[in-house]
Amino acid sequence: MNRAELGLAGWLPDPVKSWIEANRNHPEHVANAQLIDRLANDSSLQSMWRELHRRKPDGSWVHTVNAQILAKICDVSENDRDECQGIALIFLFKQILHVAVTLYPARVEAEVAASTEDYLRRARALRIEAEDTARLPPGAGGIDWNIAAASMRAKADVLEQAASEAQCFAAVVPNARKNLTGLQAASRLSTIVRTLYGEAMPHQAAAIASALTGESVTYEQVRHLNRQQPGNVKFLRS
Repeated sequence: MNRAELGLAGWLPDPVKSWIEANRNHPEHVANAQLIDRLANDSSLQSMWRELHRRKPDGSWVHTVNAQILAKICDVSENDRDECQGIALIFLFKQILHVAVTLYPARVEAEVAASTEDYLRRARALRIEAEDTARLPPGAGGIDWNIAAASMRAKADVLEQAASEAQCFAAVVPNARKNLTGLQAASRLSTIVRTLYGEAMPHQAAAIASALTGESVTYEQVRHLNRQQPGNVKFLRS
């Protein structure tokens, strides 16, 4: 089976292609096969791969990976620069895949937070209505309004319990950006790249985050995030 049949773009770096091909039957790859193939062909990643794979006229790399950092998280020799560059590209692809896989739970969490606020809003409305209902004469209209008010309070209790069990924020953060998921993804990606190469590459991070989330993320936003949250990722050896 050739690479075209495997769904790998021609511009994808050879180390990444080889890693994908070698792990096609791995359970995690089988579970995420469609996503892996999409990332392997996503043109939004093309400029980043080409940029990280560029060499100077003397043959050295334009963007040199921090071999000491890489050696702490991957089995690679610090002295073999070419191997380090290839392993870094594979590691970066794995991190992009991880970000893509974890985007869905992030969206679900945002939806749960919105639902939680709705639960609490409805509970507050029921309690206000219950207070008004309890002031009515008990037998007016042939209805025991105290019982009706108690029923409303019980429904409010159920809604508040549902909000509590959701274990997420009780209210959506005021003035939250519409592209919050995209910004979070871009921040993670640029921090990973900065940790490996010493530079954040906000243009590429913005493009990839936009492609992964479907939200518009700009270079200026990512650059601002990098200024507000400087620092490196502390990776653990897998």
